[in-house]
Amino acid sequence: MKRLLCSFFVAGLLCSTLSAAAANDKGGRPNAATLPNGASSLTETYGLWTVNCAIQNGEKACALLRQEVNNQNQPVISMNVSTNNNGDVSGVIVVPFGILVSKPVKLQVDDTKAVVETGVRTCMPVGCIVPVAFDKTSTQALRAGKQLNVKATSAGNNEQPLDNLFVQLDGFGPALDRLNALKNNSATL
Repeated sequence: MKRLLCSFFVAGLLCSTLSAAAANDKGGRPNAATLPNGASSLTETYGLWTVNCAIQNGEKACALLRQEVNNQNQPVISMNVSTNNNGDVSGVIVVPFGILVSKPVKLQVDDTKAVVETGVRTCMPVGCIVPVAFDKTSTQALRAGKQLNVKATSAGNNEQPLDNLFVQLDGFGPALDRLNALKNNSATL
């Protein structure tokens, strides 16, 4: 399980580092990367969500992580996201093997009508990687919601709907606020 958490954190760091590199390519000079009390990394929990930040090669990378486990405490699905300069939330959801990768993956907060449709990007030893991007409206729904329902199609013979996957959202809003504060150097302990 620690290896899976590490994989998600590394993926989040990679996304954040690429964003910082893109800003530098456009002539922007980011402020010196710092975390509260001069820490080189920090991990905080808000409800069920974890905020991870680290300084690597002088750059700050922060991400939110939530992992759902089964009754045997084995990872089933996880979500790793961060924000861009516009405040939009993006990242990846790792879903279990056994889904039909040629069919869309649908994301829906609680029972709202708004559905974000995406697809499987690739599969790795930890599961299948589904890129996600949420605009401001979808992010508000995530903040207010109880769970993000993840619907896919089973790769079995009958291609049955697979609609029992979800990511709990308890603590998502405060965790996102903290992530943004840390990324903007306006964070204190």
